[in-house]
Amino acid sequence: MLVTTVLILFSSYQEYMVNTERSKANWEARFSNVPYSVAEEIAKDENIKEVSFYQRLGISEENFGITNINPDEFNISTKIKFDVRAYDKNALKNTNIRITEGRLPENSDEILLSLSASKNNMLAQKINIGDKFKVTLRRKKT
Repeated sequence: MLVTTVLILFSSYQEYMVNTERSKANWEARFSNVPYSVAEEIAKDENIKEVSFYQRLGISEENFGITNINPDEFNISTKIKFDVRAYDKNALKNTNIRITEGRLPENSDEILLSLSASKNNMLAQKINIGDKFKVTLRRKKT
C-alpha cells in the first residue's frame, strides 16, 4: 500500500510540473544557442508543426536606475539595465508575453518594454509609451 501511495504521489507531482510548464509557454521542445542556419534546418523537419525564433541581443550599457538619492543622508544608487531580445511574431504568440498598452514595435528603433520595467519605482525617470531614450547594447561575446 505504501509503494502504491508513493507511486501515485510521484505521478501526480510529475503531471503537475508538466502542466505548470505548459501554462508558462506554448511549446513542447526548446533549443538554445543554436545558429540560425541549424534552426532553419530543424524547422524544415516534417515532424515539426511550427517554430518560434527569438534572440537575445544584449544588455544595455546605460544604467536606468536612480543614482544618489539624497546623497547627504543615504547615497542610494540602483543599477537597472535592460535585457533586450528580438522575437518573431510566432514567438510572441507562443510565449507568455501579452501587450497591455500600446502596440508591437514596427521597426528596429522601437521596443516593447515589460510592465515590470515600466512600473519600476527605482527608475531614474518614468518611461511612458512613445518616450525616446538611447539604449546601447553590450553584446555577449561568442
